[in-house]
Amino acid sequence: MKEYDDWSLFCVEVEATEAGLKHVDEIVDAIYQYLHLVQQDQIAPWVFDETQSIALMNFRFRSKETPINYATSLATRMQLYPVQHIVAGSSLLYTYNPVQVESILSQLTPRRMRLTVVAKDFEGKATDVEPWYGTLYAESALPPSLIQRWESPARTEALFCPHPNAFIPHNFDLVTTPTPGKVPVLLRDDAAARLWVKTDTTFLKPKLNICLALHSPLIYQSPTSVVLTDLLVRAIKDQLTEYTYDAELAGMRYSLSFTATALELYGGGYSDKLPVLVQLIVANMVHFNMTDDETFHRLKDKTKRSYDNFERDDPYKHALYFSSCLLEDTKWMVAEKAAAIAHVTRADLMEHAAALFRELFVEAYYHGNVDAATATTLLDDALATIGARPVFPSQRVKTRAVQLASPVEYVYAIPELNVESVNSGLYTCFQLGRESMHLRATNEVFAQLLREPCFNQLRTLEQLGYIVFSSSHRAHGIEYFRMIVQSDVASPAYVERSIELFFRLVRTDIARLTSDEFQKNIQAVVDALLDKPKAASEECSRFWSEISAETYLFTRRQDLAAVVRTLTIRDILTFFDQFILGPNRAKCSVHLLGHQHVVPALKSELRDVDAVLGPLASIALDLKENATPAIVHIKDIRRFKLGMPLFPERPSGPVQLAK
Repeated sequence: MKEYDDWSLFCVEVEATEAGLKHVDEIVDAIYQYLHLVQQDQIAPWVFDETQSIALMNFRFRSKETPINYATSLATRMQLYPVQHIVAGSSLLYTYNPVQVESILSQLTPRRMRLTVVAKDFEGKATDVEPWYGTLYAESALPPSLIQRWESPARTEALFCPHPNAFIPHNFDLVTTPTPGKVPVLLRDDAAARLWVKTDTTFLKPKLNICLALHSPLIYQSPTSVVLTDLLVRAIKDQLTEYTYDAELAGMRYSLSFTATALELYGGGYSDKLPVLVQLIVANMVHFNMTDDETFHRLKDKTKRSYDNFERDDPYKHALYFSSCLLEDTKWMVAEKAAAIAHVTRADLMEHAAALFRELFVEAYYHGNVDAATATTLLDDALATIGARPVFPSQRVKTRAVQLASPVEYVYAIPELNVESVNSGLYTCFQLGRESMHLRATNEVFAQLLREPCFNQLRTLEQLGYIVFSSSHRAHGIEYFRMIVQSDVASPAYVERSIELFFRLVRTDIARLTSDEFQKNIQAVVDALLDKPKAASEECSRFWSEISAETYLFTRRQDLAAVVRTLTIRDILTFFDQFILGPNRAKCSVHLLGHQHVVPALKSELRDVDAVLGPLASIALDLKENATPAIVHIKDIRRFKLGMPLFPERPSGPVQLAK
């Protein structure tokens, strides 16, 4: 529903496959068949009661808003509702009025409909120009025969009115035996699983968050295995739709995704019914079955299109992507996945699913309205459903980072993937070394000091592009400082020169900071680190990031803040002189060149990657401090990584079982 001051639109949106675009009329048939069904059968009073119950529950247990947002929304509602309904009028349902419902339904007719179809297929056929954004479109009247057909749709057994929602919670009691302390406690650590639990004692809502990471070495073995895992996740979510829609109505949500090492299932919602939803999802995952070739090809087509559409992303996103390809030891490229998907079959998918769930290690975290005993039972139930053999620890390999030499600058420059784009993208990062508390704290303060000057210099003064961004960054246990610029007026090489000039200017500015000015920046970093979570789900996310990375440093933000408070201007200048402008400078840049920028020819004095890979690999850790920076132009990502050393795996943090 789209609501305006004096009118509203009832909207139905359908995402169609390429085959579906050939059957638009039949899609509209189904919509009017269902509307006709609702009009004939009428809406039962229990549907209103159920909707009213959900609305009351969500209003009663909603998360707090920021004061400014709440004040603004109240002021808006004061124009629409009587005094007694200003606070809750937009959230609650009061009295069922079937006459008004029938009045609304009677207006949902073909003669009051505007049908819009958006697809690339209409290129060349749409010739009218929309005046505000210049969008091409074509407009025509619907044939009277179609309108008549939709006014008298045939009834079909495939469509039916909703059934009572089994996911609506009824028990809102809070647990009486919370876990001790302010951080998650470890209740189980064996070959099959690791279980973490944290009872919410801050927000006191009858809500629960469940995070499960199902580790398998088969997820990321090859481009084909990645494609099959991608298809599996999409297929499971597709099959779950009939269940999860009811769960979403009842205030629950879930997500299913995958990393290079694990399938990650997250569920959030009311503690009374969320375990039912998560157990249902786990059962559907483990007992996955697809007997329908049509569904398989639909999902395969959608997945393939997502790979194909990658080329249409913004240049800065492409630059980010290629930087991860350069700096991670194993990273299957989108082009490889696009090639692999052409050959996978439904039988391949079934075989992959069976093998993947045969051996697993499960890392679980239960956060919210839950105690230790309940969490233990819930994990036991999930493991019994999964029924997998444990994965050997040696099979659980983590991604490792490519170790850049210093002082060396690496450049990977290619034409922008979207040949129609006038924009170029630049991603440049400085590899600082293995993460430590002091290095990370210094990097955070450095990023804080550069954030505003960087934007002001490159975006406002030099106007190099609308997207200008700088930040600290870390991946796989390695610390980085990075900058991103997308420009339609300057080439990446020009932007990079501007960045180098900016560094020299800003170093002088930092050296001139007064103690008060520096302490304001220190306090800004401390405040951000110590900012309290606004909801239990945010607190859960913070702890889960430590668990999923297997670092388990739950007091990281507080520890970092303590180190940040000890830093001086001299610490920042030393960092600057070592890693940004000095002998420890290990820089990697990715240039995506729009069609108006050409890849620069290699100058004779610049070293070719083929010539320098061998020496770099051997002297990566042994360059003199006063060495002249080498510039390495990377031609082939795979060959580049084969000749480079790797950092060790990020070590797992220490864990201790609760007594």
